[in-house]
Amino acid sequence: MKKLVVILLAFTVLAVGIWGCRGKPQLNTDKVDFAFAASEAAERKPLDEAIKAFQERKPQDALVGLQKLMEDKVVSDEQKEAVKDLIDQINTYLGKPVTAAKPK
Repeated sequence: MKKLVVILLAFTVLAVGIWGCRGKPQLNTDKVDFAFAASEAAERKPLDEAIKAFQERKPQDALVGLQKLMEDKVVSDEQKEAVKDLIDQINTYLGKPVTAAKPK
């Protein structure tokens, strides 16, 4: 009986250790950082919120925020292309097919 308890305790500790050490999911933000480098903080806020949502394991919220950013008329074509890259990365993370559509 003591062996069983020790074995169950060891598996529990192992499972918790693995689950807790997963870390935050990461996006490659090089393109978007370059595209939004000259933007003011207010213009970049929706982008930063979407990246934060993804890192907090809320990829659907991140996609919604990025889609709104794609529809913003103030965002340039270069910025939209960079945002599209982030959307593709999140879709890959979710196991969804990546679309080849160009931004509007």
